[in-house]
Amino acid sequence: QTGYQQSFLSGTTVSAGWNNSWVRSNNIRSDINPSWSPNMNLQLSQRLLQGFGLAVNNRNIRVARNNIRVSDLTFEQQVMTTVAGIVNLYWDLVSFNEDLRVKVKAVEVAQKFYEDNKIHVQVGTLAPIEIVRAEARVAQAQQDLTNSETSLLQQETILKNALSRTGVASQTLAEARIVPTDTLTQPANDQVDKLAELVDTALASRPD
Repeated sequence: QTGYQQSFLSGTTVSAGWNNSWVRSNNIRSDINPSWSPNMNLQLSQRLLQGFGLAVNNRNIRVARNNIRVSDLTFEQQVMTTVAGIVNLYWDLVSFNEDLRVKVKAVEVAQKFYEDNKIHVQVGTLAPIEIVRAEARVAQAQQDLTNSETSLLQQETILKNALSRTGVASQTLAEARIVPTDTLTQPANDQVDKLAELVDTALASRPD
């Protein structure tokens, strides 16, 4: 025997069945021996009240399609968030690198100031206390430089961990330095777009 059944979005159900029996008997009075008993049935049913219409029967399909769309948007948002986070970490590294350059220049200026004051004290144009003040200024500049170098190395470690699978656990990656190729620049003028255009862009581009 075999059968087939199919349901449609309209609420229609079609079923067909085929059954064929073969019988052989030892009854001597059987006129037909062996015998075949085939039968076939075809059934068509249509819902008229409960479960009628496409909206009811394809709801699970629409829910599944919406779930797929939500999954795609969630993935897109995760990618955007990850990329934006990496970009922010990179520009933080750029700012720390710029700060290090400033601190190096400050040490050079403080050292030059100390050397000049030392010469002026030797010739008698400045009081000896000015050498002590200049030394304190050099020490403070060197401490600021050390703090700036530490912040830069910490930011490099954070960026390495964000970009790689193993992070600084890899000896090769731990010893590598990240050298930014960009610098912080001030734009000539700020062009602020209209709020309505920004909202339209966000609605068209942002998954959330």
